[in-house]
Amino acid sequence: MEKIKCDFCNSENSTLFAQQKDLLHRQTSKIFNVVKCNNCGLVYTNPRPTIDEITEYYSDEYYAHEQKNGNNILFLFLKKFLINDFTLKIFAHIPILNSKLKLNILPKLRYPIEKKKNMAFLDIGCGNGNNTHIWGAQHTLRSYQKVSTSLYGVEPNLHAYNQLKYLCNAYQDIDQIPKEIKFDVIRLNWSLEHVHSPSKYFQFLYERLRDDGRAIICVPNIDGNIYKEDSSMLELPIHLFHFNFQSINNYCNKFNLCIEDHMTFSYASMYYYASTINSNFDKYRNMSLAGLLEMQTEFDNINDLSGNDIVFKIKKNG
Repeated sequence: MEKIKCDFCNSENSTLFAQQKDLLHRQTSKIFNVVKCNNCGLVYTNPRPTIDEITEYYSDEYYAHEQKNGNNILFLFLKKFLINDFTLKIFAHIPILNSKLKLNILPKLRYPIEKKKNMAFLDIGCGNGNNTHIWGAQHTLRSYQKVSTSLYGVEPNLHAYNQLKYLCNAYQDIDQIPKEIKFDVIRLNWSLEHVHSPSKYFQFLYERLRDDGRAIICVPNIDGNIYKEDSSMLELPIHLFHFNFQSINNYCNKFNLCIEDHMTFSYASMYYYASTINSNFDKYRNMSLAGLLEMQTEFDNINDLSGNDIVFKIKKNG
């Protein structure tokens, strides 16, 4: 474990923000501290596992690293076809399916970047390249092979990297990418919260995006309602930083980037899952599939910064 200064402003002055165990992956019984910088407001885990230690806290079944049916490209397409608003409403009346499908209610969310033929695309922290968390099979690296041969991926986990290198030009660290290569699109798809120095990645975005290029950054939103309801839903200790709109905007300003667009969102399944690991969310455990679908409709109609995740579309200044 290492104690650090604030990555953004280098201050050592911070206040305790939250304390919790590893509730989600259950790799340790340690209690971890999350602090908020008193100077710039950045929220981060401190002390935290070092780069050498962090692998101990990832489950062997971590979703982005394993090649399972859930990550299979055909399975993902079938899942999208079979599980939608219409079928979920039908399945809501079938008791044996009701509970099994409560984890498959997802928000309606537009993808912020248009796919372009032969785009130079870099996916940072992409696991084995077969999972995009929320965006669906049509935005995996494997699916992008249909439109471009200039595909690059970065994944530090060795097992996932060994799968990834058959899909694209694969690396385990952004420092390994040849400096002459610039990109039309760089995506950090729920990966920035895992890195040990966000500043390094924002500097990389500025240096390696083409002048008309765009970056997509997707992160959990520390200002989201679920974390206000109970801060112990943070994904510790593998999430090292806990961002909101202001902290991402601060990094952009520091590295001559700007936010072109952003959106926050929530999904009802997250609350149901929370109820299975945290008694503070028991009120969601007995919600029916139909009730969760209704809850998701309400979430989809909210357009503010209270969503539990936040997506940024970023460009270079000037």
